[in-house]
Amino acid sequence: MMSLLPKNKKAGFLRIGFTLIELMVVVSVITIITAIIAANYKEGEKKYNLSQAAQRLASDIRRAQNLAISGIDVKEQYCGYGIIFPSSGDYYSVYADVSPECATSNNIYDAGDYILETVYLPSGISYQYPPSSFDIFFKPPRPTTFFDGNSEDPFGSSFSITLWAGSGSDITYNIVLAKSGGGVDILTPLAE
Repeated sequence: MMSLLPKNKKAGFLRIGFTLIELMVVVSVITIITAIIAANYKEGEKKYNLSQAAQRLASDIRRAQNLAISGIDVKEQYCGYGIIFPSSGDYYSVYADVSPECATSNNIYDAGDYILETVYLPSGISYQYPPSSFDIFFKPPRPTTFFDGNSEDPFGSSFSITLWAGSGSDITYNIVLAKSGGGVDILTPLAE
């Protein structure tokens, strides 16, 4: 009976399988593809965390504005609501300005004010600007916007907070707060 499988005439056996070199090439290609996917996953995770942090910060700025417009008192008499950015850069706090007389309120966070919520940024995410402790405050009823207790225009018609994904990364988001009208916009990176 004749076999349909080719035989190696010199050795007298069938050649079935892969050589060691072929196997090493396949394993190398799989390793390279896995490394590329893992690197892109880490970068995608950074972008996602940064995007979520930017959305949350913009939402919290709008929340402070809305509380000031509505005139809601959460616990006691408040003269407005704001957000304090400590110099550490890894968290911020939404607060209510407590003052017995709103006309004499300092329109900035101090030890007597009530913290509504402290928000910690995801690991590796921080704000670059403002570079030091900073305060945004909204005083009812319009609300009037104060930057570090100043209702004048120290930054022009808008103020920008830059969130970034840590050292070695050029991924940033800018949250822009318009002084007049109080609009809050998130400017995403151009290369997205």
